[in-house]
Amino acid sequence: MGKLLQYAAPLILTLGSIGCNSSKITPEIKTPRNPTKYSVELKGTYSKMEGQLQTPASGEPGSSTKGRPTLEELEMDHAYTYGATLETKIGKNTFIIGGEIVRASGKATLEENLTSQNKKFPEGSRVSAHLKQDLYTLGWLRDVYNKNRITAAMGIGGDLLDFNYTLSGVSPVGVDRSYMKAGATVLGRLTLPLSEKLSLQADGKYPLPFANTPQTSKASIKLMHQFSENINTFVGIGFKNIDYEDEQEFPNHIETKNK
Repeated sequence: MGKLLQYAAPLILTLGSIGCNSSKITPEIKTPRNPTKYSVELKGTYSKMEGQLQTPASGEPGSSTKGRPTLEELEMDHAYTYGATLETKIGKNTFIIGGEIVRASGKATLEENLTSQNKKFPEGSRVSAHLKQDLYTLGWLRDVYNKNRITAAMGIGGDLLDFNYTLSGVSPVGVDRSYMKAGATVLGRLTLPLSEKLSLQADGKYPLPFANTPQTSKASIKLMHQFSENINTFVGIGFKNIDYEDEQEFPNHIETKNK
């Protein structure tokens, strides 16, 4: 009897639609195979930083000491970073928008004479320095491999560097240099599953060598834990290098390394 009803049901529905022209056939609603996914990442770090902030005045030779000041001599060797990133994944494509606010400051007594932006700071001067090096990012990644939960993706990105450096001492007029510069990068990501809830994610960024643009390289490895259906937590390590040199006769040249 069960088998008879199994075959009879579709037959009755078919005859009903033929016998009554006013009946409607409801189309089958299918769930998208690749639904859009969103993720938000928030982070805060306190990291070691090294580098130099060569800052002339209008590119004039002699208006800055070459390769100085260094962050070490300014006792500005650590930085606070606060960041947020929004990722939207549609099928094989991931779209990224994010930003990092980077702040550092230091006070020191100079052991050598220093010239920066044509301001003179003699040996023994007590100075105070502040650095803003914010970075805003747009990016696109496309999956090139996705099998057994192992995913590899490649793409391109763009960075906007918002830079400000101030240095003050006994003189009422100190150094104050600001600029915003854009650059382009190549992006990569590899995700490896470790268990049902644990995975390892490696991200990399490498600069494209266009003139007068910030050369930003970055790498990180994160251990991701799926805390719930919508929340992941992670711990990780990484580094970030920013190297910018313009094309003046005596260039602005900043170079910082966070790790």
